[in-house]
Amino acid sequence: MNLKTKYQALFLVFVCLLLYYHSINNPVNSIDDYKMFNWLLNLHSINLKHLFFPHSGGYYRPCCILTYEIDRFLWLLNESFYHLENIIIHTINAVFVFFVAQRLFGKKYKYIPLFSALLFAAHPVNTEAVNWISARCDLLATFFSLSAFLIFLQFKDRQYWILGALFSASMAFLGALSKEVGVAFYPAIIMWILFFERDEFKKKSIEIIVFTLFIVLYFYWRHLALMHSDSSFHRISAAAIHHNYFKDIFIIIQAFGFYVKKLFDPFPLNFGILHVSKSYFYLGLFAAIFSGFSLYLRNKFFGLFLISLWFIAPATLVALGNVAWTNYAERYIYTASAFFSIFAVAELFELLKNKEKIYVGFMILAISFCFVASYKRNLVWSSNLSLYKDTSEKSPDFVIARNEYANALLLAGKRKEAEKQYTLAAKIKDRTNVLPELNSIITTDNISAQKKKEKLLALLGKLPRLNNDILNRIIKLNFKIIEEKPKEKNKLYLENADIFYKLYKHTGNGFYLYKEAQMYIAVKNYQKAKECLIEAKKHLDKNNLYHKMSNKLLQKIESLSVSR
Repeated sequence: MNLKTKYQALFLVFVCLLLYYHSINNPVNSIDDYKMFNWLLNLHSINLKHLFFPHSGGYYRPCCILTYEIDRFLWLLNESFYHLENIIIHTINAVFVFFVAQRLFGKKYKYIPLFSALLFAAHPVNTEAVNWISARCDLLATFFSLSAFLIFLQFKDRQYWILGALFSASMAFLGALSKEVGVAFYPAIIMWILFFERDEFKKKSIEIIVFTLFIVLYFYWRHLALMHSDSSFHRISAAAIHHNYFKDIFIIIQAFGFYVKKLFDPFPLNFGILHVSKSYFYLGLFAAIFSGFSLYLRNKFFGLFLISLWFIAPATLVALGNVAWTNYAERYIYTASAFFSIFAVAELFELLKNKEKIYVGFMILAISFCFVASYKRNLVWSSNLSLYKDTSEKSPDFVIARNEYANALLLAGKRKEAEKQYTLAAKIKDRTNVLPELNSIITTDNISAQKKKEKLLALLGKLPRLNNDILNRIIKLNFKIIEEKPKEKNKLYLENADIFYKLYKHTGNGFYLYKEAQMYIAVKNYQKAKECLIEAKKHLDKNNLYHKMSNKLLQKIESLSVSR
């Protein structure tokens, strides 16, 4: 690496940190981040076997989850470090874009590496992936995909090119274990080898075999890891089965066109994209036809564009529905934007190669515009209140976003505004109507704890994924009723014991058996409490605080039995 390259890389790092430094102070996002932090709070050790071979589950992203678990023991639950890590990964990815472009175009196209990396670093469509802690999977999948491509380019003309292909395929494998989009690297690199490399047939064949074997390995590995239930794949297949095939194809091409447009024109930026215009179908169809034409041309500039399209492809399946909390998302094309940035900068250079000053001036203006737009978007992400206000304004019929906006208003002490948003959310016809109903019950002050409890009981089962939350709230209300009506305490303690047992059955968490035991101790049913504590210890790690507390309670019960 020469001195000029080092200075350019350092300048790139400076720009990334300058753009995102404000994000270090962002809170955790009330969607997914809170849930993840609660899970990390109860994590007492890292179990690699369970992480990589859980036997069932939804998203299978062990490499990404491992980083969260490591963070939990390094930084505890300090959200600033989690945000900082996202920023650092994005910065490294931008540096990788720089080196990939440099390796592809060398000294002949002297401006392309730095401008490509700066465009990727400042592209407004990437702000969601960097600002949202739960979107780290996209950052890591891109990290490994870019690493894999860079390794492939570095080794392809050397003596040990077979080792290079194996190393590249291995890095891509880690990318696929970070997020499913990483799998797209394999067909993308096979396409690149077939159409954009001028190697002999034997070499191409061996490289293609290596990458194909790793595709098979990934799906076999995933099958072993999730042999009982791979629910994310089941949701995609179920979404396809319940639709007309022609409709599915239309939706996929429409989504494809929408994401292609987002690469060129990311505005408006929106965290909760529910619907896109049907007119994107024509853009998607054109992009698909253009892909075939690009293969015919065998131009490396267009080859990079085709790689970006491969990384868009997995996101189009999400548009079929029932896979993620929104059918469309900007973070889904984070990886695609890396290769697109190189393509856009290189192709423009080719078009204006005889007008260097115009080219440089245009790129500086374009990157500056992207930098300002991304910085403004980062400010929107600076609080849940500003983020969900923005999302509710852009997607007014999105009940989850409006509900989160109401929650943020409530936390900010703006009760009247929050109640207005809950009312608006409740009017939206959606399967998640129970969300605003639930929060409206919780925040209303003019009804008794008993009345709130009755209303919450009526919501049980309306949205199964909220049952545990509702049950926990009923427990709290029972304690409040006990304060108001002490004579009913035994009945309510037993009711809470029953609810704690239901929570244990729903979650498998021994903590709830420990809490059930406490309820039985309160009504002096020591035998039942003892049974709960013995069972709780079986489901709690020995280093878990509640395992130790279960032992103390058991000793206390034994001493009470002896004293009697």
